[in-house]
Amino acid sequence: MGLAGLVVCMMLAPAPGADAQVQATPKGQSPPARDWPPGWKLYEPYPEELTFVVPQATTKVAREVRTRKSDITDKHKFKGAVMADRILIDNPYLDPDDPFFGVPRQIACLSDGSVAVSSTAKSYKEGRFAGTPYATGFWRIAPDGAITPIAAKSSIMENSPYYPVCGMPYSKTKIRDDIRPMTLAPDGSLLFPYESSILRLTPGGRVEHVPNRAEFCAADNRPKVPFNEPEAAAQDPRGNVWVADGCTLWRMTLDGAVTQVLGDAQMCPAGEPEHWIRGSFLAWDAVHDELVMSGGVLWLKAPKTNYYSMIHRVKPDGTPRRVFLGVKVGRSAFRVDGTGGLAIDSTGTIYFGAGIPGGGYQVMRLDETKGAPVLVAGAPLPSNVNHGDGPARQAHFERFRSMCIAPDGTLFMNDKNNVIRKLTPAGQVTTWAF
Repeated sequence: MGLAGLVVCMMLAPAPGADAQVQATPKGQSPPARDWPPGWKLYEPYPEELTFVVPQATTKVAREVRTRKSDITDKHKFKGAVMADRILIDNPYLDPDDPFFGVPRQIACLSDGSVAVSSTAKSYKEGRFAGTPYATGFWRIAPDGAITPIAAKSSIMENSPYYPVCGMPYSKTKIRDDIRPMTLAPDGSLLFPYESSILRLTPGGRVEHVPNRAEFCAADNRPKVPFNEPEAAAQDPRGNVWVADGCTLWRMTLDGAVTQVLGDAQMCPAGEPEHWIRGSFLAWDAVHDELVMSGGVLWLKAPKTNYYSMIHRVKPDGTPRRVFLGVKVGRSAFRVDGTGGLAIDSTGTIYFGAGIPGGGYQVMRLDETKGAPVLVAGAPLPSNVNHGDGPARQAHFERFRSMCIAPDGTLFMNDKNNVIRKLTPAGQVTTWAF
């Protein structure tokens, strides 16, 4: 596609909390300067963009909880071979025969009790695998289950050279759906690593670079911060953004000043792997005013071949302390086959997902006085079943990509079966979105 003389851009039809529909500006008109970062060339919209409408689920299709049986083998979500006989679907806006989300990547709990989801949507129905466009972006699941877009677009824009990564409404960026863990920032925006940058999605659906300065979204899109492949990010109440990047923990102010808090000597020391600090997931504990980091080390060097899982707290001055260590094999009191997901409740209590050696996944609450995990939900897997709802300690989980806790104490888990599960304070597990 030639670029000379192309002066067509997209304008967004207003929609509550989202850039929902797209129209083209007549040729011969330039887009508003504020809509494009410096150095970006104009483009001609793909025809599919002009008719794209963001999927949403705002009409109830059920009045009560539905039970899905394992003998029903829907090819997209509810595979009989991995499902138990108690799948409780309690979102009244979703039909199990017409899944809404494709592959939910990350979730974050919002202050109003809603859950933000980064995912593809209607990917099977829209013919994703036939090469036609599907939706990708961020959606909000309200406490009653209704799903509306925060920001979304047609998949044809991903990786296009005609689209920037940031400094734009999400619908005009080329960001893919496979983002790394996202966290809720104090201002209500969503913070997440992407490639070698830290990005922010505002409540209005705009993508900004952190720091939010025009030169960070220039045409070359080369970051001007020292990150390599950041794994996770979280923002503290003072506005500092903490970034875990391999064997380094950074602290960045909103104006872009970056300080190394922990380096190789502390995070990846020589010798015993149980002394490492990992940051696959980050969360800020507002109660104790500390950063919480979790992750693991797969150690393949004899004689200590093992999988180590650890959780650390880091004070604002950068002082770390370990609050949990588990191993997959050996005589440790806490045997854990890796961790996935991290959440902090309103009391500052840590929750995390933990693999069960031998099969299965569980939700754990950390008793920091003993450095010991306390089982909240999840049972060892019978055979190859990895999805079953019901009473918390009888539920079956696959593995969590992410998890979060709503203000009322409800825990949400992004299960790798590509469904979002819910654990109520009363101890009931259900399937919430799919």
